[in-house]
Amino acid sequence: MKRNHSSGLFLMEMIAVILFFSICSGICIQAFAKADGMSRKAENLNHAVVRAESIADTIRSENGNADAGNGTFYWDRNWKLLPGKENAEFRAVTESSEDDSHMQKSDITIYRNEEVLFQMTVEHYLKP
Repeated sequence: MKRNHSSGLFLMEMIAVILFFSICSGICIQAFAKADGMSRKAENLNHAVVRAESIADTIRSENGNADAGNGTFYWDRNWKLLPGKENAEFRAVTESSEDDSHMQKSDITIYRNEEVLFQMTVEHYLKP
């Protein structure tokens, strides 16, 4: 008496195919999640650079105003400027100093919570 075992073989092949596709889908989901995180980080870095350059241009345009180079700015998670630190996710801290040769040096640091996103130093010659 012979039995037909083709249905058992078909079931094993289907289990192997389902296992293969589930492993591949898990890998793809991890790759997409990592790419999304990298994209958000790059977007935040781009916003931080633009905000720091804007602050640097403002400091340069003030031409030696002592208050222009010192301060803190706050933004929400969508990079909208806030009047205070409540609900702020990003902040910029600027510190300026002037030396004897009439050079104004300003340090601009952009933070996300407590992590430094971007930092730059701007030097500007002040006419005596």
